[in-house]
Order: sequence, then C-alpha cells, then structure tokens
Amino acid sequence: MRRARTPGESLIRRVDTELSFNVAFYMAGLVSFGTFAVWDWIDFLRGTHRHPAATTLATILVLGVGAWRLILLTKRGVRLFDGARGERAVGTLLDDLRSSGYLAFHDLELRAKDSTFNADHVLVGPAGVFVIETKYSSKPARGPTEISVENGQLLRNGKPVLGNPMGQAITIAEDVGTKLYEHTGLKPAITPVVVYPGWFVADHLEPKCWVLNPERLLSHVRRARRCLSDVEIDRLRKALDRIDSQRQNW
Repeated sequence: MRRARTPGESLIRRVDTELSFNVAFYMAGLVSFGTFAVWDWIDFLRGTHRHPAATTLATILVLGVGAWRLILLTKRGVRLFDGARGERAVGTLLDDLRSSGYLAFHDLELRAKDSTFNADHVLVGPAGVFVIETKYSSKPARGPTEISVENGQLLRNGKPVLGNPMGQAITIAEDVGTKLYEHTGLKPAITPVVVYPGWFVADHLEPKCWVLNPERLLSHVRRARRCLSDVEIDRLRKALDRIDSQRQNW
C-alpha cells in the first residue's frame, strides 16, 4: 500500500540531502589535504622534505571555505526546517476538516511538461479544491506582526513581501486543475490560498487568491458553498491519489 506523505516531507528531505552531501564533500577535502599537510610536516621536521607551506595553506583554505559554506547551509537548513514545521502545523489543522467531508493531500508532487512542482497541501471536499501554500516567516521580537494585501500587493508589516507568493499559489493551482482535468474530465472550482502560520492576517478572500491565517482558513472552508457532489469528490480524490502515487516511478 502506498504511504501517504506527511506535511513538509520534501523540505526535510532537501535538508538531509544538501547537508549530508556537502558535509561529506568538505570533510573529505579537509581530511585529504590535512593528511598531506601532516605528512609534509613530518618529512620537513625530519629534514627530508621542503617546507610544507603549500599543503598547509591549502588545508587552511579548505577549512575556511568549508566552514563558511557549512554556516550558510546551516542557516538555509534552519529556514527549511521552519518551513516544514509551518507545513506540519497547517497540515494538522487541515486534517481536522475530515469531519466536514474534506480530504487533504500533503506535499503533493506533480509533473507538468518537463518539470516537477510541489503543492504544500491540496484540499478536496464539498466546496471544491483548495490549493494551499504555506509561507513560514519569522516574526520580529517586538512591534506589529501583520500580513495584508493592498492593491494586489502582499505586505508584511506594511512592506512588500519578497517574491510572489500569491502568483506562485495561482500557478500551482492552475497546474493542479490541468492535472485533475486530464484524469477526470472535471473542472472543479479551484481556490489558490496562501497561509501564514502564527501571524495576524487580514482576511483576503478575492476569488483569484485567498490570503489567510490557517485557523481562519478552516472557518471559511466550513462555511463555503457546496459545489461538488459526493461522486465528483470521490473521483477527484482518487485522481489525486493516482497522481501522487506516480511520483514513485519518476
């Protein structure tokens, strides 16, 4: 039986892969150059070899570059772990919607043309399909912690958010809709959503893209108007399950 993915699983895998490879790479370089330097110093002290300046400097250089790179990777790893933690928190909330007739697919990988993309969560139920992107952002130690949308621009404490989270959510939602149509022939209502765990978010419920706090998302989903029959919901769920299972063959 296929194992369902857990929220944030791909982020954790990226951290493991990147850190494991880079740590092994720089440790191998350090051990290699360090060994040469040690033997050169032994030979030098015995008076049988020239001064080991070259190998010593090379070892110091490898050590410095490796330490710098590992510091950067550690910071990146912390950000990815925080993102995974945010996805897990949102995933737990979405799973509570089972009692309202919804099923959440987490960390869903889909292929469009020659590229693979990831949807943090895809929720299927009576009010349609919700494609949800979780954006974890560390909060300032003091002062306001507010996410809002003004004139189509996503703002964090009144300043534009880097990147384009709403555009990303819309693009992924369109790709999910294309995949569902290919597998079912259905064109369900699909709502792109961006959520910010832990922040106060001024509800933005434009049809093009919702921006919400996760708890508020649950409230709005429960109140949303039904637009899918039980038969359609079942077909969409089975299609997403098939689509997700295909990743094992990529």
